[in-house]
Amino acid sequence: MKRSSGKIKKGRWIKRTHLFRRTEYVCSSCRRAFDSPLPVCPACGSRNRPGKTDPAWIEEMEFYDIP
Repeated sequence: MKRSSGKIKKGRWIKRTHLFRRTEYVCSSCRRAFDSPLPVCPACGSRNRPGKTDPAWIEEMEFYDIP
């Protein structure tokens, strides 16, 4: 998908794992979350590659680690 400037946006998928929810993939360009990493973000049209992993389940586990 081309923008008006003629450049194709590029980004990465940030994989967010959770304890009790499905893993989601967040676009680094528009910050929208999806169920699977697609070659092109459906929201902003950026061409994304696999990126880093954000283990959100660690923060969720702190909630349950109450003494």
